[in-house]
Amino acid sequence: MNRRIVVMIGAVLAVLAVLTASAAADNVFYLVPQNSSAAPGENVTVLVMLNASDVTDAFDARIYFDPAVVNISAWQNPGSIWDWWDVGWHGNYVHIGGMDFDGGSSGVLGLANLTLTGINPGVSALHFDPEYSGCGYHGNPLPATFIDGSFTCTAPQETFSKELVEGWNLISL
Repeated sequence: MNRRIVVMIGAVLAVLAVLTASAAADNVFYLVPQNSSAAPGENVTVLVMLNASDVTDAFDARIYFDPAVVNISAWQNPGSIWDWWDVGWHGNYVHIGGMDFDGGSSGVLGLANLTLTGINPGVSALHFDPEYSGCGYHGNPLPATFIDGSFTCTAPQETFSKELVEGWNLISL
């Protein structure tokens, strides 16, 4: 009876190991920092990253945002392996695409440095569109996971001042 339990537990662990290995073998697009913030008119830099478990020689990233809250006002090639072939701002999304003409790479790869500018107080998702985002090798698409982020445009800090007479004062806001 105990041997049967050990065999069952071993089978369950083997299945979990296979499922975990396939999930870990994914290529992951993400933002650094994942969640950012700035006041209206202020800028913050967000990096678009790819953790490539497979050798990758091309990528596309389309990131949607709410233009009433934030504007992606600039983008820079991080000076990595990528030769950008398409980059541009399209109202409510930015599209960045590039290739590594020297053959391909894996590991943690920088794709772009985005400058986000606060417009109006609120929160905007920074959403990777999986239909138009991904990576590949020699023209073959690779599996990918996308971790969205957010941008918070903070309201200006309100201040309060009150002249006080000398001595004891009880104050509450």
